[in-house]
Amino acid sequence: MTANSALNEHHGSRPGPAAVALLGAQDSTAHDEVTGLLLRRPWTSRAERAPAAAVPTGRPTLLLIDLDGLKLWNDSFGHLPGDRVLAEVVGALRRSLARPVANWAGRA
Repeated sequence: MTANSALNEHHGSRPGPAAVALLGAQDSTAHDEVTGLLLRRPWTSRAERAPAAAVPTGRPTLLLIDLDGLKLWNDSFGHLPGDRVLAEVVGALRRSLARPVANWAGRA
């Protein structure tokens, strides 16, 4: 759902620029700046509502991945190369998984 369609659904009309800007600002605080992943608190909020949405298999699944050594990588090669590593991992997860991918660590 796009920002405009979400606002249209809520307000029943096309939103003004201020409303779109506000929604965009709220959306950016829900996502990690580097990876674009949903952050822990917004993800947790959505996950709490997930049982109400029928999962086709009836078996909800949670996969947690810890990138061991990423701090050492950042300390050795710098944060920009570390960000590229994160982006590659996130890209692979998004291509492989049908469900949302979120960032559990980092800023909440």
